[in-house]
Amino acid sequence: MVQEVQRKEEEGAVEGREKWRQNISSLSVLTVAVLVGLPLWWKTTEVYRSPLPYSDIQNLAGQQAPPSLVYTISVLVLTEEETMAASFLSNLQTELANHTGGWVVFLQ
Repeated sequence: MVQEVQRKEEEGAVEGREKWRQNISSLSVLTVAVLVGLPLWWKTTEVYRSPLPYSDIQNLAGQQAPPSLVYTISVLVLTEEETMAASFLSNLQTELANHTGGWVVFLQ
C-alpha cells in the first residue's frame, strides 16, 4: 500500500515536470514567433513608397498639353432589320459624344 502511494506520488511529480516542460516549450515557440515572425511579417507586407520628383511635376504643369491620340474603332452591328442597326449606331454615337465631351468623330 505504501509502495502504491509512493508510485502515485512519483507519477504525479513526473506529470508535473512534463506539464512544466510543455508550458516552457509553448512559451518558447510563441516568443520566437513574436520576436522573429512579427517583424518579418511587418517588413514583407509594407508598401514601398517611391520619392516623387516634385520639380519635374511642376515643370510639366507649365507645359502645353500633348497632342491628342486618335484611335480607330470598327463597330459591326448585326440585326435582322436595318432600322435597328441605324438606331443602335445613332444611340452609340450620342452616348459617346456625351461622355467624351464631343471628341468623337464617326465615319460611316
